[in-house]
Amino acid sequence: MGNQRPNILLLHTDQQRFDTIAALGASHMHTPNLDRLVNMGCSFRRAYSSNPVCMPARHDLITGVSARHHGYYHNSQAFIADRQLATIPRLLTESGYQTMAVGKMHFNPPREHHGFAHMFLMEELPDCREDDAYVQYLEDAGCPDIRCQHGVRPLFYHTPQAARVPEEHHGSAWIAHKTIELMREERDRPFFIFASWVGPHPPYYIPQTYLDLYRDQPLPSICPAPPGAMPST
Repeated sequence: MGNQRPNILLLHTDQQRFDTIAALGASHMHTPNLDRLVNMGCSFRRAYSSNPVCMPARHDLITGVSARHHGYYHNSQAFIADRQLATIPRLLTESGYQTMAVGKMHFNPPREHHGFAHMFLMEELPDCREDDAYVQYLEDAGCPDIRCQHGVRPLFYHTPQAARVPEEHHGSAWIAHKTIELMREERDRPFFIFASWVGPHPPYYIPQTYLDLYRDQPLPSICPAPPGAMPST
């Protein structure tokens, strides 16, 4: 197929339910860009994650197989159980694609590429500066002293927090801008870009302008606990 092969862009948000998107019925939400994707494409309204936990779900996605093959039943510091497993980025790299990971991958070790030719990482809890492109970006942007760059945890894990990072340098904006930059680059091969956001996974670390969108706005009632759930104390 040569250069006629399509470019592939995978946009991945973390822990985002269907009822956080206005075009899917959540009219109280302000999601114009996601609404545009819904209206221009297909939405699968009865789709479920293969696993509710970060690392297993991500490895299910890139390998196409379940935890009994890749070994991740929960978040852990273990290595993938079978390094011979085929992965989407490895197959595409071997097929001549330029493959790039942007944002949160949640691999172990962090720069375990699983076939990606280039990685621009933004993890929730980076172990060191050299592993995390976003931490390096913040230093270059004049924000080297900001700690908890994705929000304070665990005490305020589920409490909305006004971001201390300027809005234009917020992690969500960085992933978007980096992805657009990569898409616009001239290249002689098709690309596969996996752009992966930390949000809306907690902590809820939000620029003040976005917090203000919902100030004094009517919001739906909290979802009730499922039958049989332990009562809160």
